[in-house]
Amino acid sequence: MKESKWKKIIETYDIIAPVYERGNKFVTLGNIERWRKETIKMLLQDCKGVNKVLDAGSGPGNMTKTLLKYKNVKVVLLDQSEIMIKEANLPADKVIGTFEYMPFRDNSFDAVIMGFSFHASSNMRMTIEELNRISRCIGIVSIGKPKNIIKKSLLYIYMKYFIPILSFLSTGPKYYKGYARIFDIYTSVPYNSEIGKIISTKFKIARFKEVGLGSVYIIIGFK
Repeated sequence: MKESKWKKIIETYDIIAPVYERGNKFVTLGNIERWRKETIKMLLQDCKGVNKVLDAGSGPGNMTKTLLKYKNVKVVLLDQSEIMIKEANLPADKVIGTFEYMPFRDNSFDAVIMGFSFHASSNMRMTIEELNRISRCIGIVSIGKPKNIIKKSLLYIYMKYFIPILSFLSTGPKYYKGYARIFDIYTSVPYNSEIGKIISTKFKIARFKEVGLGSVYIIIGFK
């Protein structure tokens, strides 16, 4: 991803931090928590002996909150945005850092979860190398882009025109411009099939699922 677009994405998260979950519920038509739960359930089914987890791109910690509903584990939160991670009201260690240069020793975690954050990576291949270095399993749910021309066109319209309206209604004029930048994320990310190929260079993909017409993908992988 070009540095200019990556910076805009990080700025977007800073802008929407106070209303992150409220806005997400609206723009995903109420599906975001269901997709998080599905990812966590599949990860815990496929990756045994999970006791220490990194929530990479944790933001306010919503993915961790979902995880803790199913299993009591030690979690470390990592985010590139200090503003976002300050919103996380959780009894967990909080670390500011990037996905491409994670400040952890090799094999520090049993698993890494990434809830709607992998698309914010400035270099996905470097991120996957880091995930492989520090953990043995990954559970990723993130904004994606299908190759199917009909789905891609429908999502283009939804991202460009409907999300700004929904975010305005749910978060007000102060924050909706941040959500309008989701369109930039959608146009910038590789196709879901390409992301699968990138991840498969370092992890064996146990599950790959597209939801929301392919606007979101779920990937479970292990070494």
